[in-house]
Amino acid sequence: MKKDKQKEMMVAEHDHDSSDLFWKILESNLLGIAVTDEVGDINFSNELFLRKLIETDCPLDTKITLKDLATKENESNENHKLIFNNGKENIRVNIFKTGLTFSQYLWIISDSERKPIVHSVSIKNLYRSFLETTFELIFKSSANGKIVYSNQLFLKNFGFECAKKIRGQDIRVLFENESQYFALEERLKTETKIEGEVVLFRKADGSRLTGMVNCKLSVDHRGANVFNWIVLDISRQVESESILKSKNEQLAKVNHQMEKFLYSTSHDLRSPITSILGLINLVRLDSKDQAALSYIQKIEVCTLKLDKIIRDIMSFSRATYQHESSERTDLELLIWRIINGQMTESQARRIHFDVQCNGVIPFFGDANRLEIVIENIIRNSIHFYDVNKSRPFVRVSVTVDNEKASLEFMDNGIGIGKQHLSEIFNMFYKASHLSKGAGLGLYIVKETLQKLKGSISVESEIGFGTVFRVVVPNDKKAKLIGRKLQLQHNS
Repeated sequence: MKKDKQKEMMVAEHDHDSSDLFWKILESNLLGIAVTDEVGDINFSNELFLRKLIETDCPLDTKITLKDLATKENESNENHKLIFNNGKENIRVNIFKTGLTFSQYLWIISDSERKPIVHSVSIKNLYRSFLETTFELIFKSSANGKIVYSNQLFLKNFGFECAKKIRGQDIRVLFENESQYFALEERLKTETKIEGEVVLFRKADGSRLTGMVNCKLSVDHRGANVFNWIVLDISRQVESESILKSKNEQLAKVNHQMEKFLYSTSHDLRSPITSILGLINLVRLDSKDQAALSYIQKIEVCTLKLDKIIRDIMSFSRATYQHESSERTDLELLIWRIINGQMTESQARRIHFDVQCNGVIPFFGDANRLEIVIENIIRNSIHFYDVNKSRPFVRVSVTVDNEKASLEFMDNGIGIGKQHLSEIFNMFYKASHLSKGAGLGLYIVKETLQKLKGSISVESEIGFGTVFRVVVPNDKKAKLIGRKLQLQHNS
């Protein structure tokens, strides 16, 4: 889907390119305009030019005219003025050499009474500007598949020395896959115009060129079918996309490996830690040596600190690599389950917990990631409770509406200094010497909320406590159910 959208954008840009602008001016101009090569073959012409000269009985032979011009003494003069009579009127024609690096002539019909020569000069300058600045490769092929015209950028990008080297050659030499050319040719016979087709071309040296192609079937001054090709060279973009795709695949592989490594390593490390904590309890029961018990306590503190770090890594892994989900979640039940899971710690048993949920609107969201957010904030409140308070507490207030769930976590712990508030969500940052972890908890909260498209803010005062406010979007399912509940309530 993304590639299709990118292609549409490139086609849209291609549709408003400089060549389209020039040909629109050419067709809408009140001057008759044609472009010929050095041997007199008409490459392009507008309808007015054909109507005035080619489609009448006027004996105009462009090849003879150019040959005559070449023999004139003033051949170096860019502007040649000729008069033709088509049987009804005299037609004044100005012929310009374009002045580009290849031989090409611009024919402009000018009425001396109504169309001053300055108009002709302006068209000539516009045409020269177009050919010198366009970033498109332009060429033309006949009905029998022969190349009859190419612009300078085409020659440069395809690696041909001059127009003579390519003129008259079979157009199939340009296509990496001939069947693609035949398919385009068949489509043009029925559609007459193709836009935004990606084609793989072959350059003169055998290397490849990827182009975004616009092609149009038209009729030349002799009544023969011709194919006008405009190619935007997108080789670099395609190569960049290929490199980017390869790097994304490599990155996805590394992410998958990292996910497996973090998950398996964390679980493998927790197993011996659990065994160590179990052995510590057995030593406590069997030993009466106070010195040994003191060492055992220090071992337990270090082991619990390591266990917290490992749990933080597991939380980070879950928040980062888990697939997103959306399910109906009872937030009050979830919060109490998290609180009860912390009661193994002695600090948690000293704190009074209170949970209040307001509103009847259900919450739909990623319960696993939301659990990581709530657990880390509550653990943070427990670890930094104030031992000097007679009644330490943690209050959680939840309000759910159709748009969002708002959660407020208030505690009367030791608080956070104002100088730390802007830093506490950074990785490995510790705002207090009492911190037992690696400074990952609140960083994981912030990263997880980004995944949930939620937000968090904090207020705190040393000695008074801290308030965390979390806002998480409610899924669209909740809006539908919420409207249904409102209708039932109103009825």
